Parts: sequence; C-alpha cells; structure tokens
Amino acid sequence: MEKKTSAVLLLALTQGFLASGVVVEPSMNPAVVGGSVTLSLSPPVAIKNGNWTFGASPVLIFVEETQAVFPGYTSRASANVTTGALTLSLLTLADSGVFSVQSNDPVLKASVSVTVLEPVSNVMLSVNQTDLMEFTTSAIIRCSSSGSSVSVVWMNGSSAVQTSSRVQITDGNFTLTINNVTRYDSGPFRCYVVNLVSNGTSDPVNFTISYGPDNMALMVNGQSGTSFSAGSNLTLLCSAQSSPPAQLQWTFGGNPLNTTGRMFEVFNFQVQQSGSYSCVAFNNQTNMYSSITRYITISKSEQQGVNLLLLFLLLLAKFWARSLLKVLVKNQSVNQSAFIYKEPYRLEHATKVLVMVMLEGKPSGQSEVLSTLEKVPVQDIPVLGRIHRFLAAFIVFSDFICIKRTDSVVPIFADWSGEVKRYLLIRLDQNQSAGHLSNKFSDAKEVKGRMKTPLLFLILTAITFEGHVHGQRIYASENPIAVGGHLTIHSDTPVPIGAWLFNGDVIMYIFSGENYTSYGWTDRLIYDKTTSSLEITSTRLQDSGIYKLQRFNGLNVQLDLSVQELISNVTLSAKSTNLVEFKDSAVLTCSISAGTSLTFWWLEGNSAISGGGGVQLSNGNATLTIMNVTRLNQGPFRCNVSNGLGFEVSPSVQLNISYGPDNTKIAAMSMKHIYKSGSDITLSCSADSSPPATIHWMVNNVYLNEFGPHLNLSNIKANQSGSYTCVFDNAVTMRQSNASMVIQILDPITAVVKQIGVPAILNKSFTLDCEVDGPVDTIQWWKDGDLMSAGNSTVFGPGNKTLTLSLVQHSDGGKYQCQASNAVSNTTSSFYTVVINFGPTTPVIHGPSYGETGSSVSFNCSAMSIPPSSYCWFFDGSIVSNTSQLIIGPLSFNMSGEYTCTAFNNVTGENSTSSTMLTVIEAIELVMISSNSTPIDQQNFTLTCQVLGPYDTIYWLKNNTLLRQDASNTSSPMFYFEKNMLHFTPLSIQSQGSYQCVATNKAAHHWSPQYTLLVNFGPTTPVIHGPSYGETGSSVSFNCSAMSIPPSSYCWFFDGSIVSNTSELIIGPLSFNMSGEYTCMAFNNVTGENSTSSTMLTVIEAKELVVMISSNSTPIDQQNFTLTCQVLEPYDTIYWLKNNTLLRQDASNTSSPMFYFEKNMLHFTPLSIQSQGSYQCVATNKAAHHWSPQYTLLVNFGPTTPVIHGPSYGETGSSVSFNCSAMSIPPSSYCWFFDGSIVSNTSELIIGPLSFNMSGEYTCMAFNNVTGENSTSSTMLTVIEAKGLVMISSNSTPIDQQNFTLTCQVLEPYDTIYWLKNNTLLTQDASNTSSPMFYFEKNMLHFTPLSIQSQGSYQCVATNKAAHHWSPQYTLLVNYGPLNVSISGPNSEKAGVSVSLTCSADSQPACHFYWFFNNESTPRGNGSVFYFIASKESEGSYTCQAKNDVTNITISQSKTFAVAGASAAHLTTKGGLIFMGLCALSAHFLQP
Repeated sequence: MEKKTSAVLLLALTQGFLASGVVVEPSMNPAVVGGSVTLSLSPPVAIKNGNWTFGASPVLIFVEETQAVFPGYTSRASANVTTGALTLSLLTLADSGVFSVQSNDPVLKASVSVTVLEPVSNVMLSVNQTDLMEFTTSAIIRCSSSGSSVSVVWMNGSSAVQTSSRVQITDGNFTLTINNVTRYDSGPFRCYVVNLVSNGTSDPVNFTISYGPDNMALMVNGQSGTSFSAGSNLTLLCSAQSSPPAQLQWTFGGNPLNTTGRMFEVFNFQVQQSGSYSCVAFNNQTNMYSSITRYITISKSEQQGVNLLLLFLLLLAKFWARSLLKVLVKNQSVNQSAFIYKEPYRLEHATKVLVMVMLEGKPSGQSEVLSTLEKVPVQDIPVLGRIHRFLAAFIVFSDFICIKRTDSVVPIFADWSGEVKRYLLIRLDQNQSAGHLSNKFSDAKEVKGRMKTPLLFLILTAITFEGHVHGQRIYASENPIAVGGHLTIHSDTPVPIGAWLFNGDVIMYIFSGENYTSYGWTDRLIYDKTTSSLEITSTRLQDSGIYKLQRFNGLNVQLDLSVQELISNVTLSAKSTNLVEFKDSAVLTCSISAGTSLTFWWLEGNSAISGGGGVQLSNGNATLTIMNVTRLNQGPFRCNVSNGLGFEVSPSVQLNISYGPDNTKIAAMSMKHIYKSGSDITLSCSADSSPPATIHWMVNNVYLNEFGPHLNLSNIKANQSGSYTCVFDNAVTMRQSNASMVIQILDPITAVVKQIGVPAILNKSFTLDCEVDGPVDTIQWWKDGDLMSAGNSTVFGPGNKTLTLSLVQHSDGGKYQCQASNAVSNTTSSFYTVVINFGPTTPVIHGPSYGETGSSVSFNCSAMSIPPSSYCWFFDGSIVSNTSQLIIGPLSFNMSGEYTCTAFNNVTGENSTSSTMLTVIEAIELVMISSNSTPIDQQNFTLTCQVLGPYDTIYWLKNNTLLRQDASNTSSPMFYFEKNMLHFTPLSIQSQGSYQCVATNKAAHHWSPQYTLLVNFGPTTPVIHGPSYGETGSSVSFNCSAMSIPPSSYCWFFDGSIVSNTSELIIGPLSFNMSGEYTCMAFNNVTGENSTSSTMLTVIEAKELVVMISSNSTPIDQQNFTLTCQVLEPYDTIYWLKNNTLLRQDASNTSSPMFYFEKNMLHFTPLSIQSQGSYQCVATNKAAHHWSPQYTLLVNFGPTTPVIHGPSYGETGSSVSFNCSAMSIPPSSYCWFFDGSIVSNTSELIIGPLSFNMSGEYTCMAFNNVTGENSTSSTMLTVIEAKGLVMISSNSTPIDQQNFTLTCQVLEPYDTIYWLKNNTLLTQDASNTSSPMFYFEKNMLHFTPLSIQSQGSYQCVATNKAAHHWSPQYTLLVNYGPLNVSISGPNSEKAGVSVSLTCSADSQPACHFYWFFNNESTPRGNGSVFYFIASKESEGSYTCQAKNDVTNITISQSKTFAVAGASAAHLTTKGGLIFMGLCALSAHFLQP
C-alpha cells in the first residue's frame, strides 16, 4: 500500500476526537521552545498499553509499566503508563505538528495539533539612512527578531503608526516605509514584536530630517513697525524654521551687506539709509533659500535749537573775532584767504585754545601767509573762555566750511573756493601732536553746498578730542526692561551742549556740564555728566519709545526702548472640550493676567502647531481654532506666551473627541464559523468609539436581549445557526454601525467498520464498509495507523464508504479504521482487525530418520495456515495420529517405513501432505572410559572408550568441549586418537581435566560418564621465605614450598644434617655458629622426584636499641617545635609515624602541617592544630625495626574568639544565664565584665534578680595560661518590664455548633500571642475540612462554630523579646446533645412480671430523663430507668424524653410494650388496626 506524506496534513485539526468522546488536551498550546508540554486524555482513561506518534514517526510505546522511547525523543519523551499522558520536554520548532495516541486496551485513537513557538528575542531595528531631507527622501525601517509566528506593531513615540498613502507597512509588517518624510517623522520609532508566548520591543531609532528654511520672521526693534526717525539705533532680528539652522545673510536694496547671523544692528540711522532690508536664509543640507524683506523708512527729525540764540551768538562771533585777531596776530600780514597754523602744535596744551580766523569776504582761493599761532591761555581771553564751549557746538550751522586732507607739509588748511568739496571727521586723543592729524583722518564723505554769506566765523574747540560726532553711540543696560525696573542708557562720548529727547520731546537740556530736566521726569532721571549717560528709575509702560541724544552740532543718536510687563498667570480655555469628530470645531483661547509685548506659540503634546489647512490662528495668535476636529486632535494642548522678559506655559487642556463607531469587528473566540452542537461559543465585538458604543446583539435580524461586547452561547444546538450581528450605537455622535458573521452548528458523527460478505482469504476479494450516522464530508481509511490510498488492488467505493481489496495478500492483514469528518467533528472508528486466511502450505516434518530398537521417536508436523490446520498421520495406509505430533515406541525393526502427515484448513477448504522415512537400527547399550596405568607428568598415558553394541564413530570431550588435535599449538598437551583410544605422548599438567567419550550411530549419540584425569607431577624448585639476618638470642623462621601433586614432603639440612622434616624451619635462640646455608628438599612419593633450594642466614650481635621521643619546649600553636628520636645504639635509618601512618612530606598539600626531617629530628615550622596526634619513630638495622613508645603531641592554642550563648532580653525580677566558650588547649580561664567591673570568674554568668540598671554590654574574656593569649566577646542584655498574669477567659457557655471565643488576657504589653491545644501548637489547616473551624484575631481564638472535636486543654502564650509566658491550662468542655437516645428493655413480658426500661443518651452534661405513657402529657416517672408490672393496662407506647438543661435540647424516643400471650384483638399499632379493618371489610366475601 502506498503511503502519502502529505496525508499528515489531514490530521492538523485543533483536537482529535475519539469514538468514545475522549480528546487530547495539551497542558499549553502553543508551547515554548526549550520548554515542555504534557498531552493528556480528557476525560481521563486508564490505559494499559499504547503508543504515541508524531505525524508518521513513532515517539514511544508503553506496555503496562514498561515504555520504549524512539530515537529523536530519547531523554525528551516519557509517558504516564497509567493515564497514557505524554510529556515532551526540550521542545524545538520541529515538534510543531500532529501528535497521535493509539491504544488497544481500551481501543482508542486521538490526535491533537501542537504548535511550538520560539520566544521573541533580539528585537532590533535597521534603517537605510538616518539623515533625511524633507519632501525628498524616504525612510525605510526594518524590524528583525528571533521568534516564530510573530506579529509586529510599529510605534512612533507613544502612538501606533497608521498607514496612509505616504506611510506603508509591508513584508509581513516587518518593514515600515515613510515616503517623502516631513519634519514630524523624526521619531522615536520602535517595533513591538509579539507572539502567543512572549513579546519584545526594539531600541528606538530617531531620524535627523533636514528641512527649510521656511516660516521666516523679521522684527525691527522687537516690533512690526518699519518707520523710524533719523539718528535711531535699529536692531533687526531674523528667524527661520530650518534644520540644520540656516545661514543668514543681510542685504540692502538687493546688495549683500557685510553682516551675517540673526541680528543686524545699525546705529544713528540716517534718511539716506532708508530702503529694503532683506534677510536671506540658506540651508546647506537642503540647498534651499528663503528670504523675508522689510522696507525701513527714516524720516528727518525736526531741528531742535534756539535759532535766535544762534543768530545772536553768530553776531557776537563776528565782533569777538575782530578783537581777538589783534591779540593773536603780532606783526603778521593776514590774507583774507585763510589763516593756518604752520608749526606743529602739540596737544599737551589741551587746556589751551586753538584759534582759526577766517576774514570776512570772499576768499581768493590762495594761501599766502603762514603764521605761527601763539599759545594763548584761555584765561587771557576772558570772554572767549566763558563761551568757547558753547560756540563750538554751533559749528554745524556753517555748512560752507571745509577742512580737507592735503599732501602739503601743512596738515590743515581752510579753502573757500566757492564749493565745499570735502570735510573730514577727525578724532584726536589727548597728548598727541597735531602732526598726527594726517594719520587720524577717516575716509572723506562728500557734502555739497555753497558759501552763503561772507561772514567772519570763529571756530573754537576745546582740544579734548574725546570723540567726533559720527562716533557717538548710545545703548541700554537692559532692553527690554520690566516695569518698575532701573536702567541706564549709556553714551560712548559726553555731549557738552545738547539734549535728551523722548519720542521727539525734550526731557533734559545739557549745557556746559549742567542739565535741566523737563516736568514729569524730575524724580526719575539721573544724568551722568562724565559720559552724558541717562538713568531712568521706576520704569513704566509709558516709558517705551525712542530715546535720542541730540548734540547742538546737528547730529544725534537714538535708541528704541521697550518697557514690558512680566507675563503671569497664563491660562488656556476651550470654548468646549466635548466635541464630535468631523462635526465640531475646537476653539482654544490663551489669556494672561499680566504681560505686554506678547508672542503666542501653541503646542500639541511636544510639537509646535502652525496655521494652515483646518488650523487657524487669530487674535494675535492668542486663539487657536481647529476646524472639524478628528480623534487625533485630543491634545494635550498648551500655549506658550513670551516677551522680551521671559515666557510662561499654560496648563494643558485635553479635548474629549467623541468619534465612531467605526472599524467594527466581530469574531468568535476560536476563529471559526462552523461549530459542533453542544459547544460553548463566545462572540466578541469591537469598534473604535468614544465614548464606548452600546452594543446590542441580533440573530437573523431579530434583536436578542443581550448587550455588551461579548455574547456567550452555551451548549449550542443546530437550530441556533444563523447570522449574528452586533449593533453599535454612540449616543454622543448619534452614529450607528454594525458587524455580522454567520455561525453554523452541526451535530457530531460516529463511525463503525463492518465486514461485507466472506472473510479475507488469500488471493480472493474482500470488502469493508464504513457506517456513519450523520452528514459526512470526507471518509478516509487507515491501516495500522497509516493513511490508505487507492491502488491496483485497493478500491474505494463512492465517497470512500467501502474499501475493497480485490486480490487479498498477506500484507493486507492488520487493523483497519475509517475516519469520518465534517466541519465540526472528526471521528475515528474502533479498530477492525483483518486476518488473512490462507493455507495450509506444504507441511514441514521435524523428526529423526533413524531410531534405535527399544527407544521412542517423535515427529512434529507444521504447516503455515490461518486459521491453524488440523493434522493426520498415516503409516502403511492407516491413520496412526490425528494431532500434529506423532510419537512412536518402543521401536522394533518392523516399524521402519514411510510416515505421512496431512494438514487441512477448514476455512479455505485446502489440504496439503508431506512424508518422512524412519529406519530402526540396533541400539548401543553401554559407553564408559578406562585406563591401565598411573597418570604421571611427562610419561605416556592412554584412555580407552569401551562401547557395548555396534557404533559408527567415537569422539572425545574435555571439560565439555570437543577435543581436537591442534598441531600448530605446541603448548597444548600432546595426544592422538586411535580407534576407541586417546593416547597422551606424554602427559603434562595441562592434560588434567574431565573427559568423556561419545559413541554414535545413525540414531543417537551415547555419552560415557565423566572421567577425571589428575596428572601427578613435581616437586618444582622450592621457594624459601625468611630473613637474611638474625640477632643473637632471637629466633627466625623459614618457610619452604614447592608445586607438586600429590603434595610433597619436606626436609631441612644445615651443615649436612637434617634439622627439620616439615616445610617450616624455626631456629633459635640464635648464636653466631648458626650462621650459614640452610637447604630445603621437597620429595613426591608418587613421581619419585625431589628438588632442593638454599638460603643464607647471618647471625649478628643483638644490640638493645632503646628508642624514645623527646622535646625541649612546650608545643604552642604557630610556634616552631622539634621532636627528637633518641637511639642509644648505632642504627641504619630512622622514619616517623603519625597515628600509625607513615609520615611523609607533601609539598603540594598547603593545608597540611608544615614540617621537615633532619637526621633524628622532626621539625614543625610552625606547629598548628593539625599537627596534633600520636607520633612514633622507628630505628632500623639489618636485623630488625625498633619502635619508640607512642608520643602524644597536644598543641596548645587559643583561646579563639569566645562564643556567648544567652538571651538578648530579660525581664525585671527574673534571672538570665550566659555561657561563654572558646576553643583552647589547655582549657581557658574566663572572666565576665560589666560596666568595667568583674562580675564572674567562671565561664557561666548568672544574673538576677534583674533590674533596669542591669541593661548593657556584658563582656567575656577567655585566657590561656600556657599560650599567654586572651580573647574577648560581648553581648548586649536589655532588661524589660516583666509581664503580669496571662490567663484564658470566655464570656459564654461552649455549646456544640454555636460560635464561641476564648480570650487570652495579658496584663502587660506583649509582642505576639500563639495558642496550644493538648500541648500542641494550634495552626489553621484550610485543607482539612474535618478539623474544627476556628480563626485567630488579635488575642482571641474564635470557633465558628464549636464542635465536639474542639474539646481539649488550651493554653495561650504571650511573648515579648525576653520570654514566653504561658497561661494556666483551660479545659474546654463542649456541651452537646442529647444524641443517640435509645431505650433498652424487653418488648414483651408475661403478665405480672416486673419490667424495667432503661433510657440512655450521649450528652454533655448528663441529661435528665422523663417517661411518658401512650402520649400522655404528664410524665409517669423520671430518671434513666423506669419500672412497671406487665399487665394488660401496661401495654402501649413508652416514651423517654431526654433533656440537656445547658444546650436546652430535648430528644424523645419511644418503645412499644405488649404482654406476652395476649390475643390478636389487642393489636394497638397503626399497622395492626389497618389489617383488622381490611379483614372486617372482606369478611362477607369469604362467606360460602
């Protein structure tokens, strides 16, 4: 029959069913690699024999207590030989599959599919790259892990990754691909891998995503405005969203400026600098540019000044110039063109005045006279000294004056050529010469203008040269600044004449080092004359604006100051937090209680929110609106409010987004749609919904009274098949959804195999039928556990219902089963054993061909046949036997001939014959062995086999082994065969043994009795044992032995004389003349041989070797010590023994005592406790070993650290005892110390009665007087207050089956309480249901309830740290009963006889008894015994009433008494009355 390995798949069912309903249940499924699983039968079945297979492979076979495990499962598989359960350990993935069990006793077969899973481990992520570019590159993350049958879930942060058109999960969920990543895809990403036995999570992976620049912003002085006054200081701040951060470049009018970075500062902004300023951002990773532009407008500021004063001063300047000229110029001709100093003028005269006089009139443009200016002290020009600083401030109004750099040796000149071509900004430091001016000029800047009026101007300047106008700068110590703060607006250079302005209004005039503050600022401004810096105190919001420092030369600088209020109490409110997905919009408003110049940022979780799409920011970004919210918009939301002073984040707001129901699912617990009737099914529904949807169940569109996510169907029937639907309803979203699945219920089936027609006969057709009750989907046939398939001789009928073997062969025999299955059941029939009937084959006859007269022979006839054949034997045409065995005898010659056996099969109807010949010959009567000489070694010898009767051959055996000649083995005995004789040529010792001869004929082998051949030999050369030396006066002994059969006789010779005729020679006492050669002769009386051997004895003088061990010091542990072996006479060697064992040095054993030998000394370096023992030294010479007496070495050591035994606590008034012990030789002396004083000088310390002042540390010192060492150890004793009385009380009477409590009363505090009953610790045993029910609560023992078993002697024990205090014994006697009430006494008695009835009951305490007669209400008597006289009046029912006054229980028992011999008419029982009534009713029917 052909096997199909694929047929194993047909067994892959969740469980296999038996015809008997028994299934295989795994202890766990799936199981874990490396673990174990037990496959048990349910319900349990007692199995005597069976086998387990895995697929088609055998696992093990068990027969009663014996089991055999097949290769591959050795040491892994074992069976419970009682239940048949299989335990398989060290599981591998290859163990996943179908396990089957079969048994013949009882007949069953079942299978189960087991899945073995590898646990999840080594969960790791790999990525194609981690540096990505937004909108351009894609991220590919691959998850790998060990484990089998796993599922993968991807996580981004704490959220599961959802697929979309951009996000794809492939490769069995092991690969996550994010196409065209965005900046929000940076992670962290993890993969969560799970199977049915374990789970694991990978380490996170983060991406670096390059993006931007975009979302740029540009602020000017922290505000959005772009119009400013000339002279302002501007700070431009640029920002862009970019990763990595963008490179920022500033441009003006499209032309790059020499400025990069976020900030661009410009001081003293002028009108001509108005224009487009741009911030250009560049990301060198994305290679993308972005820019933002602001057009900044600078307007000309109004000239602050006093024009009338200027005009007045100019007129005065003309007059003063003419007068001054006379003073300054001495005998110098002055041209109208110019006046220029020629000599280098050193600036160490900084306190002087340099005067340049330009005369009235139009200049000729030529330089004619160069005159040396005098050094004129300022005090020599009184008027000029008072006003020169003031005049110097107004040089700005002379727009036609020019100071020009020249290559001439004259460093400075003035030119009035009509057009002012250039002027230079000059700054000189003090103490520098005028000659340095040319090196201090900056680049010239052209200014156009014309000379308007030919006036004379006097230019006076204080030669301090601290700075020129264009180098002026002001800056704030803090900007922005909080309200109420204090700041300083610093000036780089002092302004001699000018003003401070705020938003165009003068707040302070500066004049000749003096300052004048405007109204409203008087108390809040502080002016620094040295630097012209301005301090503002108690800043206000109104102080925000433009601050300008104006010089009266027309140039100025300005600063935009921002005064801000600190942000506080940032709150976030939602218009509504309960929203519906796709329907409602979320409106979140961020508000503060204080703060100005605000910027709002919004956060969802940890991510920033930007406007766009359905997200709107309004009200200066203070309001966030999310249109048509989704479930992903739940938050938490926060707003970040910031200004120049800091920021504050609001508390979070969480939105409750109601959504669903959607993504509805319905599933059955076992993930099937077809079930077996009687099954328990659980259907589960789920949907994504918030709030959770209500679920209502329907079947076939009819609502059931079932709600919730689970529908449990128990013991389901076929009529419950249908479409099951769960309807989801979200009361908030007002949305509804459903999910359905169809469930089909089928009844299980059974199968039986039956034979159709004739039985199976070899080479004939045979048919089996599979009878199935119920609908069947498939039928399969199995033979001996293997799935069958159609073949040339194997034919399946329609639907595989019948199996026909068209030409039966021997291989078709076996156990057949049919397996029928439908969607819910898989049943296998019981075994049907097919036996192939055949034969008989030609009989085979076993028996002899010859027989001896007088003997018997036996023939056995056998033929292969099923069923077994019948047999007949024939001889000379007659039946001589009708069995398979034929026995003939005693034989005679006429019984020779042909014997025939016939075999017959009653089922197949076939027969077959076979014959054998028997020849009767003459018998051999006697066989025996004889010899005619004595067997002696190395002499010829013959054994003869004597036979009585004719024979064919003779062969010999030795020691039951056939004796063969082996010419190649020269060591074996030499022998040969001659007719009936065995010749040894010659005999040897190897010839010895047990011999037999066997005489044979054609009929039999006849064996002789065993003949034992013992070869006489020897003696061999004697061996002598004895000493070579002996001491005078001592005795020596020699022993002589030689191999010989029979044993030899011995003689000893010395000096030619016999000194002994035994094998042992003892000589002594020895003297010198006894030295010499001693000869032993051995003689064999049978062989006549002898042999000799000699030995030499030398007698030496005896010396008294007095040997003893001594030492010269006390043996102390860890000190060196020496033992000396003292010998009085010369000796050859000395050796040492310890504890009767030879002492050897063992360098490899470091734990053994350290010692070494030196001559006659044994040195210990040093001694240790292990050195102790009994020592001997042995001194030797040629004649003897002389032993010293034993020397006991006792090593003195210690004391070791003492060990103290005793309590840690003691009670006041009691005594405690401490025992101190330390290892020491000799034993130590002991002292006890407490508080520095000796309290005992023995090892035991007894303290008492205790008081509180005895608490403390007690120290024991051990001292060894020999070693001089001491050692101490301490223990702490704490004295606590003694406990008072402990006793047991109860507050109720103990009555059976009622609750009862014992209380342990303790007068003092305690730590624990435990209880004893009958001197045994009382513990709760929940497993022993027959024991009394009780429990402990604090100091109480509760019985719930009492029972008779609760009786006993109880004690409670209260413990503290010092002692256990026992209560007196409390005897608990449980009151119960009465029980088992009975009445003893006669049921009847003759009239006049005294009768006594005795009532008894089991009760505690004893009952009171009351007697009632015939249900009377008044008792006739009391007591356990009731007496009365038998009479007709005393007949009736006697009732004994037993009452327990404690339990208050009353039990009655009745007994009927009748007078003996009374008529039947006096029947008083209820049965008797009924019988009498029946007789009366039927009397008339009985009349004739």
